[in-house]
Amino acid sequence: MNRIDKRSRRKSYCERLLDYKRTVQEIYRRRTCGRNEYCSEIDVPAHALSFTKIWPELKVSNKLHNNNPLIDHFDLTNDAAVTKIKEIFDDYTKGTNPTFDADTVVHIGADEFMADAKSYREFVNEIIPYVDKTNTVRMWGGLTQIKDNPPTEINKDAIDGVQINLWSKDWADGIDMYNMGYDLINTIDDHGYLVRTEVSQEKMLTEICWT
Repeated sequence: MNRIDKRSRRKSYCERLLDYKRTVQEIYRRRTCGRNEYCSEIDVPAHALSFTKIWPELKVSNKLHNNNPLIDHFDLTNDAAVTKIKEIFDDYTKGTNPTFDADTVVHIGADEFMADAKSYREFVNEIIPYVDKTNTVRMWGGLTQIKDNPPTEINKDAIDGVQINLWSKDWADGIDMYNMGYDLINTIDDHGYLVRTEVSQEKMLTEICWT
């Protein structure tokens, strides 16, 4: 691929990213006219293959779970990985016209991290207060399952006002999370959990607001 082709490909990606951001902004601008609540998710530090493909030097290396390499995991023992995650959130939550405005709940994912329990819990203590400066934070439950020994304590500023989707009692026990002080949303996967497939931008907007 020559240099001109590379530039064209990069421009095409940037244009698609801007289209996505404009679509999200439009969804949230028109949210008051529908009956649904929308919560945008940037799923880290696991399930992050779209990021670790771009920054492979920040992924977990030489670790397996059920014989599968953890290539979709950010390496939280690497300070540069945590810095990059903050930059990703900054790109959507800060600036004069952020994609996720101050009224938007931002979902940080934070589930099914298999690499290192201590670094995960330290990450929760760091990333939640960071994102909370601009937006209410929501995450998937994982704190029951992901524990070092003895467990790294979760700080109060990573709990107060934070929402948890209780998607699995094995990953996050509802009573434990309630006693810790989290705001809880029951989305137990066996009964109340729907993963949508690909949807066009136009169809999304049509479903969100009837005119």
